[in-house]
Amino acid sequence: MNFFEHQRLAKKKTTLLVTYFFLAVLFIILALFFVFSVISGASEFNSELLFLVALCTITVIGIGSLYKIFRLRSGGHVVAESLGGHRISPDTNNPTERKILNVVEEMAIASGMPVPPVFLLEESGINAFAAGYTIDNAVIGVTRGCIELLTRDELQGVIAHEFSHILHGDMRLNIRLMGILNGILIIGMTGYFILRSSLFRRRGYRSSNDSKNQSGILLIGLALYVIGYIGVFFGRLIKAAISRQREFLADASAVQYTRNPDGIGGALKKIGGYASGSKVMHSHAEEASHLFFSPAISFFFNLMATHPPLTERIQKIDRNFTGTFPEVSAPIPSEQPHIAGFAPGASGTTPSLSSDTLVEQIGTFSAKGIQTAAEYIAFIPEELKSAARKSETAQYVIYALMLSKNKVVRGQQYALLQAHEAKVDQLESLTNLVLDLPEQLFLPLIDLTLPALKTLPEKSSDTFQRILQALAKADKEITLFEYMLHHVFLHHLKGAKQTSSDSLSDRAFYHQALIVLHCVADVGHSEQISKDRALNEACHVLYDGKLGTHLTTREYGLDEFDAALTKLLGARIEKKKLLIESVMKAIESDGKYTPQEFQILRAICDALGCPVPLIIS
Repeated sequence: MNFFEHQRLAKKKTTLLVTYFFLAVLFIILALFFVFSVISGASEFNSELLFLVALCTITVIGIGSLYKIFRLRSGGHVVAESLGGHRISPDTNNPTERKILNVVEEMAIASGMPVPPVFLLEESGINAFAAGYTIDNAVIGVTRGCIELLTRDELQGVIAHEFSHILHGDMRLNIRLMGILNGILIIGMTGYFILRSSLFRRRGYRSSNDSKNQSGILLIGLALYVIGYIGVFFGRLIKAAISRQREFLADASAVQYTRNPDGIGGALKKIGGYASGSKVMHSHAEEASHLFFSPAISFFFNLMATHPPLTERIQKIDRNFTGTFPEVSAPIPSEQPHIAGFAPGASGTTPSLSSDTLVEQIGTFSAKGIQTAAEYIAFIPEELKSAARKSETAQYVIYALMLSKNKVVRGQQYALLQAHEAKVDQLESLTNLVLDLPEQLFLPLIDLTLPALKTLPEKSSDTFQRILQALAKADKEITLFEYMLHHVFLHHLKGAKQTSSDSLSDRAFYHQALIVLHCVADVGHSEQISKDRALNEACHVLYDGKLGTHLTTREYGLDEFDAALTKLLGARIEKKKLLIESVMKAIESDGKYTPQEFQILRAICDALGCPVPLIIS
């Protein structure tokens, strides 16, 4: 399956989740109705009582689910922090922490997605997870046992597994599952508080009538508590039904991405041979159990397990595995990746790039891509990397990238920065390093700054973005590269607004898509006749051969282009695929690809939530 098929499958799983959820709610309503019927002594069916029970139950569950969903909308960091995780500083010098950050950076750059923050859970078990609604607010969580007991190859296999969940839409489904199931858990929690409150108050009652009334409340609390745990049982079944098959797919994807079955296979074997296994002892591990790489809690029945049996997972990767697990005890020393001799060439694009090739490789990455990403990062000077990983200096890296090569314009830009109390001496040092950097390393360098820039306070972040816009406008013309920077920070630094995948009508889709195609044709072709040909061929694909009066001679600016991409994020996945194929047709109309065209293609795919890998083979 390619990226688009995985997204459609994730949507079907969401439908299945909702179906299971409503069945669980129905069962809870019927159980509560039976309890209240017994308590009230009703001998016949009471439709009014059923309506009242159903209304109250749906209200309580709805409030519980909506509250959790609202909390989780902020992003994966909410999940990580609720599990006791703390963010690893992007500029950490701790060798073990630096190892995990390097692995995450390499995979993010290889896959074409922004580098996610990494959270560390102080747990001895070997485990990890990915959490978030979108690629922009995703985080990676790892346990202390994971980063200390796994080799770099094994850690790479685990993180590749988690990146699969991010790229295939599983992560968003998982966090929705947390939100929806919280409503079912509210029933049990309500019963617990009623039960506890009743037991406490019961001690103070001396009247027989008061005591009798309190006994009724106590019985109601006990019933809610028991029925609530029936809800927990169904919640676990729902998580098992949604999660287990996707774990096999993520394992297979990790092998495909890294081309190293011993990486993820070795990690799974160590979990089997380690005394603490993959257990997470935090009190919130239950509600997040389906997010983890390996079971975070124990299950009495395999039917409710959120993950397939460990031996079965290993045997699908290593057919020769006999079931004997290695003993695990001592931490693994930090290792550095092997970097071959590297000299950046002219461009990462390829003349053989086709629409079919691109579509098949969106949302994936390769071992070659990971190696190339590691080489790109290694080639960037240490002073520049160090600055990119600190929030107070990452801003200056971006400013350096934005400075014009025209001395007059650059002088105006320096004056603008001084007016905002920028440290010009520090900027000049970084600018000299940026000027010597090959152009294809600019975007990887930007990616390295994102984790640090996301730690900026909101006020500082807003000021930073206003300065960027002012720098871009200083030369009276916003270039494609300047747009790329603007796009990266609009969609990744602050996060694009999450919309429903069905929120954009077909009519609106075609209107916005046409704006995008006009801009693509304008970037890649200097003569009007070639622009018109590129636009005609692209629209032929977009409208399935029915052009009608869709073409227009109007020119669109980058602001309109950016607004169109923001709206197109809400298009259905099959429409996104159609737009990407149309963009490819516009690019290949003259039989060649320029670095500018490839960069704008990556920007469009990125804005649509369809990341293009660093290496397309």
